[in-house]
Amino acid sequence: MVVASGARFMSGKFLRYRSATLILTAAAMLLAMAGTGSVAADETGERILLGLERIRVTDRNYYRPARNFELADYDGALFLHHISAIPLETAGVFGATAVIGVVNWDWGNSGFHFQNEGWFGRKTGSGGMDKLGHAFTGAFLADLFTDRIRMTADRPEGAAVTGALLSFGVMTMVEVFDGFATDHGFSYEDMLSDGAGIAFSLLRNTVPGLREKLDFRQEYVPRSYMGGFHPILGYEGKRFLLALKLSGFETFRYTPLRYLEIHAGYYARGFSRAAQEAGVPKVREPYIGIGINLNELFFGRTRRDEGVLKWGARFTLEHFQPPYTSFGTGNRYYKTY
Repeated sequence: MVVASGARFMSGKFLRYRSATLILTAAAMLLAMAGTGSVAADETGERILLGLERIRVTDRNYYRPARNFELADYDGALFLHHISAIPLETAGVFGATAVIGVVNWDWGNSGFHFQNEGWFGRKTGSGGMDKLGHAFTGAFLADLFTDRIRMTADRPEGAAVTGALLSFGVMTMVEVFDGFATDHGFSYEDMLSDGAGIAFSLLRNTVPGLREKLDFRQEYVPRSYMGGFHPILGYEGKRFLLALKLSGFETFRYTPLRYLEIHAGYYARGFSRAAQEAGVPKVREPYIGIGINLNELFFGRTRRDEGVLKWGARFTLEHFQPPYTSFGTGNRYYKTY
């Protein structure tokens, strides 16, 4: 029995690390494809150094879609050009996701299977928070890839398309390998949520003026019964929201109202095992509220000469709502128990 248990443990461990190896190898092959065409080692190093130099400062306005770009102009060569412009970001996201999946999600400990998880019902695992989490992550990664391509590529046109494709690749990888995890499984609900978030990013980065008007954000407040800080999978402490920024409208752009936002969001709690053990009741609550546009307050409108640090600060505030800066019908959210 001991030998059999050990064999099962080693087999599961081997499968998980083999999964990670395959993912990392695929990411490396993707980067290698971007640099094909008899690119010598010194040229590759030169490209990376040039990318690092561009990371420090940029004269690109990452808010503005390329003018006169038609989807018909997008092709495989442009896709590979974009990947070659952000090798560190691409490898980093795929690699970090693989490590998290193996360590935290037990990828490779079962055979492939499907999982019907439902949507926002009381009998689901998180009241729908995991579905919004998938949508948010898909949008976040697409925005990240898009911005970095616009800031570094010689041909930034179509960056939003490449950003969406890369994000879809990461999220598909997650779902496929979830199919090899006992507690998860391949979920079509997750894939649809991923697609919705990525589509939101694509529209936001291609429709002129939309990014200045609308953000998709996540807010997180730790819960005492969860025993620590869990910003990635701590759905009990999360809230997701859409923020309509008045500063993006010409009517309010030069008035004090530009510092205000209208929020609409959703949160759920009481669904985790820890919450049930602590006697926390199940809550599924949409809300509307008002918040302060911190990007407008601290930085004002975007400029063409903004460096990566300022971009990073703006990007963070576009996607993460600082706690206690949004107030409305859902203020019970801030009760930490």
